[in-house]
Amino acid sequence: MGGISIPDARGPVMLNLFMCVIVLAPNVLCHGSESKSNYVYSYSVNISEESKPDIPLKTLFGQVLVVPYVYSRPHPHISFVLAGEKLLHIRMTLKDGIDNSEKVRLEAVAEFDAEGMLKQLHVPENLATKTSEFSLFKGMVNLFVVHPNFESGFETGAAGTCRVSYATVQTSSSEYLSVDKLFSTCSPVQKPLDTWRYSLIPTSKVHSTRELRVRYRFHAHKGDLLQAIAYEKQTYDSVSGTNLNQLNIVAWQDLQLVKVADGEPENIPPTMDLNEMAKQLTGSENMPVHLAPAFPLEHDLEACSLNVHLYNPDGNGNGKFITIDQLRNVIENARNALHSERLGTLQPLHTVVQLTRFLRCLPNHRSAVDLLTLASMLSPPATEAKMLYRQGRSWRDQLVSVLIGCGTPTCVTVVLQRLEALTEVALVEKTETNGLPQEVVIAREMLFSKLWPALTHLRQPTSHTYVRLLKCCQPVSDWSHQTVCLSTLLNLWPQLYEEHLELRNELIGITEKQLLISSPNTVKQQEEDRYKLNSRLLFGLMATEKLKAIELFDLVLQIVTNSEHIYPPVRAAAVRTLASIWTADKDIKFSNAFRSNIRTTNVRSLLRDQLLSIPSDSEDDLLLGIELFNALVTLDPCAHMISDLLRQLSSQKRWPLVRACRLLVRQSCVAEQLSASVCNCLGENVSVGSGEFQSCLLGYAGGWAGLAGGNGSDVGYNTFVHGDLFNVNGSFIVEYLIHLVNGPDKELRKFNLLISLLNAEGESKLFEFDVSAKGLETFAGSFGLGVLPKKTVQNEGAWVSLGLTEFDTILPPWLIFSGGMSDLLHLLWHVPSHPTPVLQILRPLIDERQYSAFAAGFVLGLDALAVVSVEVSGAMETSVWSQSGRSLVRTRIGMAGEVYARILGKSEGLTATDPRFVVKGVGGEGNLDFVSHINVRDLPDGICLSMNRPSDMELLVWESTKPSASCIPSQWNHYEYRDPTNHADYTVTHRAVNPGVSYELGRNNTERCNQMSVSSLW
Repeated sequence: MGGISIPDARGPVMLNLFMCVIVLAPNVLCHGSESKSNYVYSYSVNISEESKPDIPLKTLFGQVLVVPYVYSRPHPHISFVLAGEKLLHIRMTLKDGIDNSEKVRLEAVAEFDAEGMLKQLHVPENLATKTSEFSLFKGMVNLFVVHPNFESGFETGAAGTCRVSYATVQTSSSEYLSVDKLFSTCSPVQKPLDTWRYSLIPTSKVHSTRELRVRYRFHAHKGDLLQAIAYEKQTYDSVSGTNLNQLNIVAWQDLQLVKVADGEPENIPPTMDLNEMAKQLTGSENMPVHLAPAFPLEHDLEACSLNVHLYNPDGNGNGKFITIDQLRNVIENARNALHSERLGTLQPLHTVVQLTRFLRCLPNHRSAVDLLTLASMLSPPATEAKMLYRQGRSWRDQLVSVLIGCGTPTCVTVVLQRLEALTEVALVEKTETNGLPQEVVIAREMLFSKLWPALTHLRQPTSHTYVRLLKCCQPVSDWSHQTVCLSTLLNLWPQLYEEHLELRNELIGITEKQLLISSPNTVKQQEEDRYKLNSRLLFGLMATEKLKAIELFDLVLQIVTNSEHIYPPVRAAAVRTLASIWTADKDIKFSNAFRSNIRTTNVRSLLRDQLLSIPSDSEDDLLLGIELFNALVTLDPCAHMISDLLRQLSSQKRWPLVRACRLLVRQSCVAEQLSASVCNCLGENVSVGSGEFQSCLLGYAGGWAGLAGGNGSDVGYNTFVHGDLFNVNGSFIVEYLIHLVNGPDKELRKFNLLISLLNAEGESKLFEFDVSAKGLETFAGSFGLGVLPKKTVQNEGAWVSLGLTEFDTILPPWLIFSGGMSDLLHLLWHVPSHPTPVLQILRPLIDERQYSAFAAGFVLGLDALAVVSVEVSGAMETSVWSQSGRSLVRTRIGMAGEVYARILGKSEGLTATDPRFVVKGVGGEGNLDFVSHINVRDLPDGICLSMNRPSDMELLVWESTKPSASCIPSQWNHYEYRDPTNHADYTVTHRAVNPGVSYELGRNNTERCNQMSVSSLW
């Protein structure tokens, strides 16, 4: 069937003439005891990949017998297909062309209305058939749905609700007349149950496009329907716009008239009820069925579903489908792939995809939990104190991430059992860190370095699961450990299906304690505690934003206004939090008194007063002022407000801040975050010649528009740099945005690197590195080299904090450094000189299941699963003799994913080469290095930053030559992981290599690097 082509239709202009020609078929009767014409058709249907028409996913053939009963004839000699209101008694036999199975016999009475639309099917109750088989019957009946006058309109049938149009086809033969029926804008009538969608990027949804048409061929003189050929093509693309993993599936139907024969007389009174008539025709009671496609539920061991509530597994039998030795063998075979040093490469990640799919096939039953517990050795008894030394810093840490990515109740239960067991061994209620037994030290490291961070990627936790997690976090007394488990709870909170007020209030109570500004005791202790205080406040602000806790508004405002104890970067973070919680949805059930207080609070006025009050320390004006300005623009993005702020700032002669604000406006206009009219008014002429153009009164601020510069320009001490990491045909873009704030001595105050993915469907944050610093200028003159800060500073030391966001997850702030020169020398002495991992992440990137129904009756199941691995490592090299050094932050990213397509239906007797499975995959890996050089002798100019991809980034696309064994229970005893580069299992269809590249980080930075003559590579 793949070789058949349907030429283009010429248009509907000949349809009226065509209707005048078809005037025969005299044997079609209304009622009475007369002979009925039996129309015998041959029928074949198949579905395949477009590129492999000779290897169908499924093909069937058989015979169709149609006996028509016409109720209203527009013409006494019209063909039954075009007769309008009628009943068709249809019987069909089908045989699978791949399996040597028995023929399937199907029967129903189809009821049509006056416009030729199918109202319903009367199906015999004694007809024993499967959902997938009867869907094929519906697909065949759908070929008889034709409007008597070939009028365009909407039609509901096996393809869904579609807009249809008709057109005649010019042919060289005068004996036959052809009409095309074209379908467009189809929408489903009903949706399947066993679906889910999880995506960290906006381009991951498996998109489908449909092309569907039917060609009818009539006898020009007899009027009989001689043939109906239906063609349907559906295209699926898991990474839209790139065509990297595109799947094209084509279905064909061919109905051909074999003969017209007289049948036995049928004695049916004209006044008989339709249901009674259908009962007499079929010899059985009937049930009404609509023509829309049905989505069959598979056996739970074949479905391997996350929606376990849809299935009712046999608790006694399912536990015996695999033994503990077989399951342990499956897990142990993945051991090498789960070692942390290999996890960022393609083949190990592909193994993780296969292992995840396999684990989802374990039944939802307590026996399976016990089986997985023993086989994985992740829970007691393997986690008893005397056994823990075997698991510290081992591949089982990554196995935990795989179980969390598996996501079924069986997998998650094993992880929760591990959490509870380790919490008991770790003695988390004690704050002591010295003199602890070795098993306690190991248990704490496994808990807070591996297990709790991995649990933050848990998807759709139930309230019961969340309560179990909260109970394990509540007794933790050490603050650094508490921030880890609380971060997990906060990241999981937005995923709860419904608002749980009690849980939320408990989290807000914990967060409130993190936002309190400690009262000073002695001056010495106040200075000693300031580092921890600001780190704690940063965490509290992150928690407030995650909870959208507007109840904590006053506490956050106190942090903004407190300049005595709070560092400027923390105050700037508090400004961002204020704007975020103020614009959050007010769905939460607050008290009336609280709502009244919120309504009377004018947050814009508060932020405006803070911005326009001239700071006592002008050095912090740029860092805090730009955040206040950005928050006000977010809350009220109107031209009048923005121009008024710029005019007021310029009248105060705060020129560095004016420049930074103008540059922020330009960036917002380029990103289309501000309207064109606002940008035109502010002098950013994004739409020159616009009729809405009106110049704003900017005062002295208007003269700085030219100095704001474009991407990569240093403006005062504020720098914005924007560029693309890579770009696929303009439809799949990964871009970076750097915001750098320096102090008067060019010391670092703030560094923000944001990496985002963009395409036509939206934008998604991939990673964000945010470094906040205070007091680094104190080290400028500490080496006795004559380099002194421009302003005398209190010798209170320096403070550097790192915040990291990966996809939808915010990690707790990390205090990189605090203290004075002795602390700095100690840090430099102990930092490794070779890249050492400080963070490892393994989680699903794309995880979804969807079904697509074809008009022919096939239902295609699509599973898309991709995993991503992120490893952040660091290194530093210093030389006391040359007073110079360099540091590295390396991010290693790897991804592997597969789209698994299958035709739903019976799956007995599957073989390793069964063609009903299609597997297509894509994967790649690469590094991104951020290298900084510093030469103390040349400060403040002796700083060079570079960002590069030092090695080639390879992208591989493949397709499988045989199905995955994880979906074939009979093959689980011999489970082996496959390599996408192994030609026996896969065919590589595309390989792309992107060479290494360095990225622009600003003109002044480039000049400094050239002067220092340093390499950008590590």
